Amino acid sequence: MRDRAALLLVGLTALLTLPACGGGEPSLSTAARLALRHHADHATWQDLDPAHPGTRLLDPRTEVTFVRVPGDPDLLAARTELTVGQWRRYVRDFAGDASVPTPTDDELPMTLSWNDATRYCQTFGYRLPTGAEWERACRGGLDDDAGPWRNPTELQQHAWFNLNAGDDRHPVARLAANPFGLFDTLGNVWEWCQDEIGTDRMLRGGSWFTMPGPKPSLKTQAQPDERNAFYGFRPVR
Repeated sequence: MRDRAALLLVGLTALLTLPACGGGEPSLSTAARLALRHHADHATWQDLDPAHPGTRLLDPRTEVTFVRVPGDPDLLAARTELTVGQWRRYVRDFAGDASVPTPTDDELPMTLSWNDATRYCQTFGYRLPTGAEWERACRGGLDDDAGPWRNPTELQQHAWFNLNAGDDRHPVARLAANPFGLFDTLGNVWEWCQDEIGTDRMLRGGSWFTMPGPKPSLKTQAQPDERNAFYGFRPVR
């Protein structure tokens, strides 16, 4: 609610402070149009599973699909890591940072800094998960001795990492989802979280380069402005 109110306030302020053109009605500035366009109530989201209302929802502004996390009914996690195509849409339609290097394959996970990811989330009323939220979503309700991470051969069916990834990240959702319906929670790219570690920020889940194999407890840290081929993110709402 606070996010929506703030966006509306920005839009209304921009409108009210514009001078009239030629004595006629004032026109909306780019900032005002964007602010009003960003305002999207949850009611405008598309329910992708009417048989189970509220469990899988598509935000039409971003084309990001969110999955409700069992055991945490207030938490929606993006079905995949944010993709190049979703970032490109943000740059094109919502004045995102066009200077960020962007690959041509829209299905790849977008590699970004914590600062990049945070600005994206703030635009749409999303946020980064806490480390605890991220791990709960990643585990999919499975204990250490029941998940695919216990066996490197089985893990290759769920995660891109050193044994099967080659020398780069891969398009999202090409391997098996976890029991919550989330893809690539392990491997492919490390995922930024909210948690602060001194001046660093936490990353979870490992990447395409991780060996011997990623698991839900795996974590690292980096400076919030660090952007490289290993770091991406998965927004939550």
